[in-house]
Amino acid sequence: MPTDMLANPRLPEDRPGQEAPEVTPPRVYRHCLEAAVTPLEEAKAHLAAGPLFFACRFCEYTKVGGTRRTQTIRLQDLKFRKGKRVLRHLSRFLHLADTTSITFHLQKNDKKGETVTMHRTSESQLNPVTNWAFIVRRIMKIEGWN
Repeated sequence: MPTDMLANPRLPEDRPGQEAPEVTPPRVYRHCLEAAVTPLEEAKAHLAAGPLFFACRFCEYTKVGGTRRTQTIRLQDLKFRKGKRVLRHLSRFLHLADTTSITFHLQKNDKKGETVTMHRTSESQLNPVTNWAFIVRRIMKIEGWN
């Protein structure tokens, strides 16, 4: 299954008159991460798996057309902590952080400034810290990212 098909499903209240699609099982995300061969495939797999832990809507982590109330996650919205210390995004130890937090500034449900924290898991692939660290590093490799 292509990784762009793995976006978290919408809840029924987001799509009036429609049922929510089935949730993609974790084994599919694991398979995409394991099967990624090229850097682009690997990036797509991490971009699909990272938001999974935070139940992100597609428009929260990718650019979509039209006007949206929900703001896209920016690098400054991501924090990585090792103990009580906040790690800089340039840290070579980013993937070893204990937690990663995302601050959602404006959401469709009118919640503002909500920060959600996820802890490192013992899994090598489905781990919010390593997935988001990969995403941050990938973005920072793009010329003119800031």
